[in-house]
Amino acid sequence: MDFTSYSASREARAATAAHHGPTAERYHGALDRYLAAIASTERQSPERRSPNPSGAPRRNRPWSLAETVVADVMTTDVATVGPDAPFKEIVDTLTRRRVSAVPVVDDTGRVLGVISESDLIARVVATDSESPRLRADRALIRGLRRPAQAETARELMHAPAIVTHAQTSVVEAARAAGRARVRRLPVVDHRGALIGIVTRSDVLKLYLRSDEGIATHLREDVLVGQFCLDPAAFEVRVVDGIVTITGQLENAQLHDSVLTACSATAGVVAVHDHLTSATEHSVAAHSADGPTHPVGPPPPLAY
Repeated sequence: MDFTSYSASREARAATAAHHGPTAERYHGALDRYLAAIASTERQSPERRSPNPSGAPRRNRPWSLAETVVADVMTTDVATVGPDAPFKEIVDTLTRRRVSAVPVVDDTGRVLGVISESDLIARVVATDSESPRLRADRALIRGLRRPAQAETARELMHAPAIVTHAQTSVVEAARAAGRARVRRLPVVDHRGALIGIVTRSDVLKLYLRSDEGIATHLREDVLVGQFCLDPAAFEVRVVDGIVTITGQLENAQLHDSVLTACSATAGVVAVHDHLTSATEHSVAAHSADGPTHPVGPPPPLAY
């Protein structure tokens, strides 16, 4: 495909209404790369996080992944049910709000537990417990007995809920969700009252920065603002979140610092290094994708 055809193809894809950004296939494992890419940066510069004691979402999301906290990505309009909500009310809430799980809260807003679609579907499966296959599996029948007999949210919910806080870093929240094998974390205040919810989709939205916005940030805020470099001496290209940086550094010691700053930028999937220095003809290739060893499949998720 020649350059003209390639450019036209990209423009056509960009204009297609059905294209809303990165697909699940393209960014499979993006969360693993995200955690690996910023782990060292987060440990080295915790003091750079901006305080936000109110816990309210900040209007402008920070560019630095180390500064990104749950309040920056969480959803505040959360569907909930009370502990005495009947089965059908829970189903109606999930369907009407188009969500796959709801926190269970008491009259003060304190989170008691979480109910997911999986908990409700288990009840449907339990109705088939008299089939020959299930009769032979006594352990499965015992496991189905609770959802089959449950009538209210209190009886269905997973409790206690795994929760997080607004000022917890997104990385720490993602790790907590991974350890607990859950897809979402209710966000609570110091009293344990619900103020939001953060899901895997919310975390991955960090990768939805526009390529143009990422490139502008890297030129103006990183190369110029952080390192006082001449932007005319460098070319920064970003395609689908993958950064290619080309140019010559007067000081070779800046090489790793520049690459680290680029890879620690929200929205950057990887960095392709084509930097050289005045003292070295070329610098060894460097990837900001994180570890190159294969990543195994994630553990099953509870809710």
